[in-house]
Order: sequence, then C-alpha cells, then structure tokens
Amino acid sequence: MNPMFAVCNGLLLILIFAFGLSMPWLTRRDVVFGVRLPEDFAAGDEVAELKRAYRRACALAGGVCVAAAVALQILAPRPEAGVLGIAGLLVAVFVLFGIYRGKTLRLKEKRHVMAGLRQVAVADTQPGAPEGSLSWAWFLAPAGAAVANAVWALGRYDAIPQVIPLHFNLAGEPDRWGAKSIGVVLLAPLLQLAVTAVFMMAFWAFRSAKRQLSVQRPAASARQYALFRRGWSRLVIVGALLEVGTLSVVDWRMLGFVKLTPGQMAGAVFAPVAAILVYAAVLSVKLGQGGWRAKIAGPESAPGDPNAVRRDDDGYWKAGLFYYNPDDPALWVEKRFGIGYTVNFGRPAAWLLVALPLAAAVAALVAARAPRLDEPAFLRRTAPIVDNLFDALKNGDYDRAVRDFSPPMLAGLDAQKLKAYVEGALAPKVGAFESYTVDRVQRKGRFAIVRCRAKFTGDDAVVVRVVFEPNDPALKIGGLWFDSPKLR
Repeated sequence: MNPMFAVCNGLLLILIFAFGLSMPWLTRRDVVFGVRLPEDFAAGDEVAELKRAYRRACALAGGVCVAAAVALQILAPRPEAGVLGIAGLLVAVFVLFGIYRGKTLRLKEKRHVMAGLRQVAVADTQPGAPEGSLSWAWFLAPAGAAVANAVWALGRYDAIPQVIPLHFNLAGEPDRWGAKSIGVVLLAPLLQLAVTAVFMMAFWAFRSAKRQLSVQRPAASARQYALFRRGWSRLVIVGALLEVGTLSVVDWRMLGFVKLTPGQMAGAVFAPVAAILVYAAVLSVKLGQGGWRAKIAGPESAPGDPNAVRRDDDGYWKAGLFYYNPDDPALWVEKRFGIGYTVNFGRPAAWLLVALPLAAAVAALVAARAPRLDEPAFLRRTAPIVDNLFDALKNGDYDRAVRDFSPPMLAGLDAQKLKAYVEGALAPKVGAFESYTVDRVQRKGRFAIVRCRAKFTGDDAVVVRVVFEPNDPALKIGGLWFDSPKLR
C-alpha cells in the first residue's frame, strides 16, 4: 500500500474515533444525543452518567473497529481494507448515537424535565451581513484558478498526449484512460468549478443560517456564535483553495505537464484532505457546535429568564439526524449530532439541494460509461497478446505467459503461481492445452473480455476469458479465467 495513503487513512481513523468519543461534549449544552433538555438538567449527574456510558461503549466498539482495520491492513495491504475500517467505525458511532438517543428520550419523559418551564425560541434575525461573516469575494480565487487551468490546458492542447489517464486508484496509480478530446481536457476545470460551488454552498449555510442563542445567556452566546461563524467560514474558504489546488495538480498529471510517482500523486491528493480534517477537528474542540465552547471576555450583559428553556422541537427531528418542519421558514438548521448545519427537509428547496448533487453524480457516471468498442480493431490489437499467452502455456514457459500481465494482475498471479495452478489444478482435470479459437468480445464496464474456446486433451470446450482495459495504452492483461464443468 502507498505509505501516504496509509498515513492519511490512519489519521482519518483516529479523527473519526475521537469524533465519536467526544461528540456529546461538543454539541450544545441543551442538546444531548440529539434530544433537547434544559441546560441545568443536561449538566446533572444522570445525563453525565449517560455520556460516560456512551463513551465506554464507543471506546469498546471503536477500538474493535480500529483493531480490525489495522489487522486488515496487515493481512490484506490494499487501500480498500482501510476504507472498510473507516466505514465500520462510522456505522458503530451512529448506531451508538441512536441507542443513547433512545435512552435520553426515555430519561426526559420519565423526569418530566420540561414541566413548568416556559418554552421560547431565541434567534437573531438581524438584516444585512451577519456578524462574523466573511466576503463572498474569497471564492473568486478558486473559481479563477479553474478558469485559468482551462485556458492554459486549451492553449497547450497540441502538446497533450493522445491517451490521457482519467482516474487514479487509492494508491495513486492510473486505472482508467481515455482518448484526448476537448471534453476530457476540460474535465478537471469543470470539476474544480463544481467543487467551488459545493464549498460556496457550505459558506452560504454558515452565512445565512439563523443564530440560535442561549435563553439564559443571549448576548454572550451571540458573541460566541460570531466566532463560530467566522472560524468555520475561514475553513470553508481554505478548503476550497486546497481542493481546487489539488485538482490542478491532478489535472497537470493527467495531461502530462508534470511527472509524479504514485506516492507523490497520493500525497498530493490526501495531504490537503488530512489538513482540512485536522483544521476541522481543532475548530470543533475549540468552538463546539454554535460556538458555545468559545472563550469570550466580559460578563453576560443581558441575562435571560432563568425559568425559560428553548422550545422543545424534538418531534421535528427524525432519528435525531433529519429535520422536517414545513412551518419553519429556515432552510439551514444546526445539526443535532455533529458540527455545522443540515437542511430543513420540510422546505422544497432542501430537496433541490439534495437532488442537484445526486443528479450531477448520475450525469458523471453516465459520462464515464465506456464508449462503444470497435471489436475488429480491438481483436487485432489483442491477437498477438492472446497468441503469446496460449503458446507460452502450451510450451510450459510461464515467465513468457505472464509477460503481458498488468502490475496488479502480476502481483496476484506471477509465473510461479500460474505454474502451480496450471499443473496442480487445471491439467489434472482437463489435460494439456492444444489449441484455441476466439469466440467473441464481451464488454463489462470499462473492461473488454476476449472470450476464447480452448481445446485441452481431456476437454475440448474449456472457456477462457482474457480481460483487458481497452483504453489502457499499455494494453495489459488484467484478468484470466478458465471455466468448464470439469473445473467446477
């Protein structure tokens, strides 16, 4: 596995683990596991014990997930192993959140904590640019970088190779190629503009969401919220600049303007992501949700009503994660679990915000579909490779047989392993290879499979599938299968 990916993957595991352990202490004082409580009750012993029990359970579950991820990395050192560990850890955190949310709801109902208290909604709806906001002009930099990247690439169009790597795997190695075209050359700049738009949407949320102020400390919480808004707006701007810069490096590598090793490529992609995550973790601990942890000078200038609590709106939160209130005009609302905002699914605009990225993802998948394959031309290109494979197998020359294997294929099936399979598993069941004919070409996603009918001394109808990636300029064998009833 690429060392840079392993480092970033480990860092992400640690941050998610820390996020799960600490989240009940980062959300607002009157929100515990997504449940609204009076601040004084939320600071009491019963809630504190619930949080400690959650932390113990999270430490146990998270420790198991981290240990499993490390074991997978050791036993199967592939990028996918680390991704599975991260996914398992996220699932464990959210399952535990659901369990302890249920416990908190039952405690709230049992103790009747809202009885006798006046429920109010406290929010700042001042007109104009809210306190702590930064200027939209900051986004001219990433948008301008995307346009400049497009102009520069088009200006050097003739110098771009005819075959361009379109995708890189988690190890930083190209695993998909395409023919040069204006659309392919503009792919990265368009993606940069899309990434800038996503960060602008996050910036809009921090800028436009209404401030939820403390009932007991309205003035102090307003100053804390301004620090929260400014800190996270800075992160959004820095994140946009870093990610657009990363895409520039990827684009230059794709178009052949710079030469990067797989390790350097992985570092260029994952190091900025790691920096953003660390920055976000620091802000989360320093400020908390809505800024309630921020240190501010001076006493509360206008103390609130001690017998009032914020309105109990638990009924609008589905599973403590999704807010649905058609009567609330707000589009962005503070999350109940996590830092930042989510949308009010009771507003039609929220569904549009969800649908647009999904539509963009579907469009990208459709655009990435493999083009129609010119089968006669493809068979002419692959015929020498397939001939060499079968001729080498017939003569027992396994070093020559694996000559055209791709690096991942060779890592899993080298000459010694191929010999062990042919002589130990294949030959005892179907005999020795004699001849073959090409049956047809099959298309599976970005792969093309040359399907052959092979004759062995003990079976004259063995199906052999030789897998290629047509857009790979090296045209290497990426898969090899032998199939027959005798082999099953």
